[in-house]
Amino acid sequence: MNDKYAFFWNTRKVWAIEFDSFFKEKKLDFEVAESERNKYIADVRSGSNPSLISLIIHQSQKHNCVITWNMSKGNEKEAFDVDNNFELLWDYRGDPFIV
Repeated sequence: MNDKYAFFWNTRKVWAIEFDSFFKEKKLDFEVAESERNKYIADVRSGSNPSLISLIIHQSQKHNCVITWNMSKGNEKEAFDVDNNFELLWDYRGDPFIV
């Protein structure tokens, strides 16, 4: 959740409720394919910038993928494969950093 959205997800899809639009539901144009049986959305994180969120995709026992999603444009900004002991930090502008 941030100042503009509340996020809800299951293992395959992500939805956002936009506060500015009288609680308008917005489905992200992102989906984990059902054929990817061991991969799923593990977490959705946001910082102070409501235009950027991070989707944490579980890939295996040792690896995840962190996808930065641009809520304003409705697309993926960047993606990184990480091991399971990563940390996601946010700077003062609300941009995510992986350490």
